[in-house]
Amino acid sequence: MFNDDEKKVLIDLIKEKLNKGLDGDSKMDVLRDCKRKLEMPVPFSDLAFWFRAGYMDGVERLVNYNINVDDVLRVLNGAVMADADAMRALIFNRVECNRQLADHPTIQVDGYTKPGKYFVGLLGVINGLFGIGKDGMGSIAAEFEVVCKNKCVVPNGMTIDDKCLQCGEQLELGRLLKFFKVSEVK
Repeated sequence: MFNDDEKKVLIDLIKEKLNKGLDGDSKMDVLRDCKRKLEMPVPFSDLAFWFRAGYMDGVERLVNYNINVDDVLRVLNGAVMADADAMRALIFNRVECNRQLADHPTIQVDGYTKPGKYFVGLLGVINGLFGIGKDGMGSIAAEFEVVCKNKCVVPNGMTIDDKCLQCGEQLELGRLLKFFKVSEVK
């Protein structure tokens, strides 16, 4: 999973955490936490980021007050790799909210699904942290697979606005694939 150079960096980071004067139980907590994280299917760059940011030490948890869109994308995509179904459910979940939240200048709220009702979701709140572009949209979007509920093969380039070419059913969103910066849309 990791090349030799990456393994050396990770081992050095683990040793650095263990040499902080921890007692025996705390060192075991560090090793258990590191083992669990190392078994996750995440890229080396994410693991190294987690170690350096203090997310891998099993004891202290550092608060990062200087977070940016790339940091959020790294965390969100790591969560998708760990459990795409749970992340899909979180992103699809919306709760009804009041007009005051709907009028927030940066939080994205759905006011179109049911006239007179407003709904907010996790991604709308996360995007609210970073403001909105000239188009009124946030910095982060989710990419989903487009599927037919009858399991027909859906050609690339089709959207949920299209009907299945084989059976005529409306296409829908399937698996959550990843999160990306809106500016990366081609």
